[in-house]
Amino acid sequence: MNTETRESNPAGSVAKPGIIDRLDGWLQKGQEWTIFGLLILLVASTFLQVVLRNLPGNPSIPWIDLAMRLFVLWVGLLGASLAVARNKHIAIDVAARLLPPGPLRWTKAITGGLSLLIVVALVHASLAFTIAKHQASALPLFTIETFGISVHEWFFTDLVPVIFLLLLWHTWVAWSRNLGEGTLRYALSRGVGVLLVVLVVCIAAVDFGFSEMAASIGALDSTFGSLLKSAPLTFIALAGVLALLGAPLYVVIAAVALLGHFAVEAIPVQNFIADGYGGFRKSTIFLAIPLFTLAGYMMAAGNTPTRLVGLFRGFLGWLPGGVAIVALIACSFFTAFTGGSAVTIIALGGLLLPILLADNYPENFALGLLTTGGSRGLIFPPAIPVFLLAMIMGLSWDAVTATGPFGSAVMEPAEKAELYTKKIAQKREELAWDREMSGDADQFDDDLDALLNSRLESAGLPTQTKDEEEGRDEFELGDDDNFGEDAEGDGEEGAADEFELGDDEMIEADEFELGDDEMIEADEFELGDDPVISDTPDEEEPPGQGVAASDDGGTEEYVGLAEESDTIAVPSSTQIFAAGLIPGLLMVLAIAVYCIIVGFGGSVVRTRFTVKGAGRAMYAARFELPIPIIIGVGIFGGFFTPAEAASATATYTLLMQLVLYRDFGLRTLKKAFVDSMVLVGGILIILIAAMGMLNFLVVAKVPDTVLAMIENMVPERLEVLGLFTMPRKIIFLLMLNFFLLVVGCMMDIFSAILVVLPLLLPISYRFGIHPAHLAVIFLTNLEIGYSTPPVGLNLFVASLRFDKPVVKLYAASLAFLAIMLVGLMLITYWPGLSLWLVELTGVH
Repeated sequence: MNTETRESNPAGSVAKPGIIDRLDGWLQKGQEWTIFGLLILLVASTFLQVVLRNLPGNPSIPWIDLAMRLFVLWVGLLGASLAVARNKHIAIDVAARLLPPGPLRWTKAITGGLSLLIVVALVHASLAFTIAKHQASALPLFTIETFGISVHEWFFTDLVPVIFLLLLWHTWVAWSRNLGEGTLRYALSRGVGVLLVVLVVCIAAVDFGFSEMAASIGALDSTFGSLLKSAPLTFIALAGVLALLGAPLYVVIAAVALLGHFAVEAIPVQNFIADGYGGFRKSTIFLAIPLFTLAGYMMAAGNTPTRLVGLFRGFLGWLPGGVAIVALIACSFFTAFTGGSAVTIIALGGLLLPILLADNYPENFALGLLTTGGSRGLIFPPAIPVFLLAMIMGLSWDAVTATGPFGSAVMEPAEKAELYTKKIAQKREELAWDREMSGDADQFDDDLDALLNSRLESAGLPTQTKDEEEGRDEFELGDDDNFGEDAEGDGEEGAADEFELGDDEMIEADEFELGDDEMIEADEFELGDDPVISDTPDEEEPPGQGVAASDDGGTEEYVGLAEESDTIAVPSSTQIFAAGLIPGLLMVLAIAVYCIIVGFGGSVVRTRFTVKGAGRAMYAARFELPIPIIIGVGIFGGFFTPAEAASATATYTLLMQLVLYRDFGLRTLKKAFVDSMVLVGGILIILIAAMGMLNFLVVAKVPDTVLAMIENMVPERLEVLGLFTMPRKIIFLLMLNFFLLVVGCMMDIFSAILVVLPLLLPISYRFGIHPAHLAVIFLTNLEIGYSTPPVGLNLFVASLRFDKPVVKLYAASLAFLAIMLVGLMLITYWPGLSLWLVELTGVH
């Protein structure tokens, strides 16, 4: 994450802020108080729902969950807007780490200018989406029966274009500041500002239906739009260059998604926002992410770090290396809550480094421990990256399973032939069932007519006779929430000529398609673009495959459905936490052993254990002790969903800091609320952009293309120095580890999950890697990549926090990196280490 702050004016040159700066300050303050108020409402409402749901009779309020998820949409977008204003947006930042100040300023000016164009496109997409919601939302989203209030969907969506306009404003202000001082730069920034206003007004006029403006926008589309459509890959590659130059990651992802929507697949632009909005409506994970992050920031803002360090030191300080182990555990705890290594290093580094040095630990050891410790704990509950990772896996799952069977890329030919033969038999049985269902065409038509008339009667419309129903064979059944209304929602009778029932009006054998094969023969069957498996009629049929030869050389259906092969389901966040528990503890234990070895050094101070001292430390941290119980027992014991555990934790932390400890007042509380949502907003706006990109990737079949490339690159066997043969799956895992370590160096964990995971998931599935195991491999690699030279993010954050040269931190981190790499090898090539607890507990 970009943690750069604005340069202050030199002493004696305090400039009076202009009208732009004052207006920007007022807008930021308004956003801060809005975020604070919405978060108070969010915490109170979600906790009330948890309490009501656990009372006898379950008197919970059904509309609260949906309303709060959509409030998170507002909070997230407002936080993202503040992240841009504060220059805290999530970016790859390779340029910021490597370029000197002069070229860096010009780089930011270029990327900021191009970012303005993308944000204008987002304003257009959000406005088109909101107008479409007004036209389609005839029925209320929910009703508050107590007050007799009906809430329509546009109540939540109308604010979205306004927040994107705020985002555009802050992007322009930040870009103007990056231009620097000078008359020419001042004129340039103001001129671009006027052009942006004109462009937004034109777009709004067209979206609202002013045909007079449509011609000018149409001319722009015919010129610039034709250029995009003629060379979309060139512009997508340009977006990748922008990412390396430090453009906000949401801008880069949105650019790729919008180019894909417009230039490649011709998807309506409002679908870009609709995909992200739909995620907020459906997934409760959107409640867990901000609430857990808020709890972590409130603990970091108070004296919780000091109390926890005292607690761990009171019980572990007598061990050789005990204080180092205390630092290790404390870093893991805070990283699990905040999900960001920068937060852990900044919050705990200043506290722990003096303690370690005072106890005579070597400086390089202390610096390496705290630098690499910033990313340790990413796999433990309630780590935000795990929730995000589970969500992206769920969104990508249709594309994953469409690529073919689990592990088919490493199956032996005989095993693959057996699996595919079973699939053929299954599809033929389904085809026979369809034929049987449509055998009596007249009776089938009569049944459909009766069903149609019953629907018409229930809608209060006149029924139709058979003669009147000519041309109505495409009536859609199941998607008729607004039946009786046309596309504009004006209440007129809808055309009944779109009736569909399973898309199977008449399924003939010569029309059935599976893998684009017209005739389903065993020697032609393709599933997921696997190599064709030869199985000619002259060869002996494997026994028990559900296909028997007929007299005419063809095949006849086997009686009974062929048994399906085992399938792997998308993992939940709880399953990923279970899979990562043992590997995560293994990594912590390995570092702890190294701490003990260093602790045996003659000069390292060890604290004498006393019951009184331990008791005093436990009493001081008495209110922090229930937090792991709330999370661990609540989630794994089945008492809470992750969202409910997040709500309970945030509420408890708020009461703990304000009432029980009284660590801070309203001003510090507001700052913790806003700072946490700046981080969450930076994540959520990337997630919205990523959902739009996922839609494009699935439609364009990009995962299939990448999969074909990878399968061609990975050999079936690899001879290693003539000593042994490396199987294909191991080769792929080696390539995967190397690739993810590079990704971990260049990108923060949220960026990597949103950009890289959707492409890796289908490939790993085909190579037989369990998705929960892949999640653990993914997070472990990124944990190590954070501290890997030359551009690991932890190295630069620690350099700023400890005021040490980054080269010194390279050397300090090497021993810890070596230990973690050994642990990574165990985690990667011993799947049972991750999956044993999943199988034992049966979590799904």
